[in-house]
Amino acid sequence: MICQKPYIADRYCQVFRNGVRGALFLHFSPVKHKLGGYAYFTQRDLREGDALTADYLLLFQMGSDEHIMWGDAGVGNFFIAPVDFANKDFSGVFYNWDCR
Repeated sequence: MICQKPYIADRYCQVFRNGVRGALFLHFSPVKHKLGGYAYFTQRDLREGDALTADYLLLFQMGSDEHIMWGDAGVGNFFIAPVDFANKDFSGVFYNWDCR
């Protein structure tokens, strides 16, 4: 049996029994809480085509989970201008949330 302790953690073992696809999604899903990196959108990136926010960076992302729900399993993204981030000025942070 592949799911024998301590071969794999209990959390992954349960998902692995339900299929490798589910285990891979759980591990690599872009819809999760994170600081920095590339933002995930369920609809579209509002920074595209907007000269004011085109270079804004992802400050943090908060995805839907068992405790937080953005609409219908959506995601909230908080962005900051690179110069503001360098100066530790969070007064101009903007957020976007979208859902499926």
